[in-house]
Amino acid sequence: MRIGVYTIALNEAQFVDRWFESARAADYWLVADTGSTDGMQERLQAYGVDVRSIAIRPWRFDDARNAALAMVPADIDVVVALDMDEVLRPGWRERVIRHWTECTRLRYRYVWSWTEHKQPDVMYYDVKITTRHGWRWRYPVHEVLFPTISDAMVTCDDILVEHHPDYTKPRSQYLPLLQLAVQEDRHDSRCSFLLAREYFAQGQYAEAIQQYESYLALPAANWFVERAAAMRHVGKSHEVLGNISAAHTWFSRATIEDPTSREVLVDAGRFLAGQGRHHAAIDLCERVMHLSNEMSPQQDERYARAEGAYDVAAVAYFSLGDYPQAVAMAEKAVELNPHEPRLQANLEMIRTKLR
Repeated sequence: MRIGVYTIALNEAQFVDRWFESARAADYWLVADTGSTDGMQERLQAYGVDVRSIAIRPWRFDDARNAALAMVPADIDVVVALDMDEVLRPGWRERVIRHWTECTRLRYRYVWSWTEHKQPDVMYYDVKITTRHGWRWRYPVHEVLFPTISDAMVTCDDILVEHHPDYTKPRSQYLPLLQLAVQEDRHDSRCSFLLAREYFAQGQYAEAIQQYESYLALPAANWFVERAAAMRHVGKSHEVLGNISAAHTWFSRATIEDPTSREVLVDAGRFLAGQGRHHAAIDLCERVMHLSNEMSPQQDERYARAEGAYDVAAVAYFSLGDYPQAVAMAEKAVELNPHEPRLQANLEMIRTKLR
């Protein structure tokens, strides 16, 4: 099996050494350069990487990635789309070969962001290891591979890709490209959801609420996991804007839409505890504690996966005057995240009530 790694890049010389070292086990590497001036091309070529120059006007990510994929030699069997700020964990080649049985792509774990203590924070599954032929990238941004062949996917939890981005780079192009994506297909629920999420991420909460409601009204918006995530963000947006009654309504809708989402239940519990509804908050947290610790199928957040339910429950029990239970919850929160000073401080403060 011949495996190739490919990507698009612009002025990412700082990542070349780390990127190539993680991808060294491949048989071929291609980087489609979109106009770098920082010496990236020369550093890549020194490693034997095939560097090609491309120009995409007007800019959109799917056109650039399709151009890159088209330049990968036809004798490559499997390709890995790996951006310059991403890293393949060691042993990936052997695992790809082992899992590659009658399939066209692999589904693997992906770490999107990290805590200040270098712990994985937001994680999800990605699917950018595919056959060389039979795929097209689609969407101007947050682009996705679509098959033009009969598709068969295999999940492999032992393959991990890590994202280590340059946080100084602006996200200014994301919003207009997402707006373009929605304009191109107003019935596409994925683009509608992502545009709303971008408004939320940029603190444009009124726009986020409006766009999430547009998403939820689409006939194609029928995945309950994603719908619950949208409702949760609408609740948080109303909370930030001071619309407490509306926030309560949307958090409640989210917990009904997906009663198994740790992220939804923990966030709703946090909101309820903040509104003095401590028994209701504890009920939601206890539901989280009885869930399995499998990765969320949509977006897995470390706080909800680890100490979140215990942290919120500790505050709620403390507010109710049940200090022994508050201590037990706070101790569990510290056990699950011993690096967070706030959790340790909460535990010590609660313990003083028992002395």
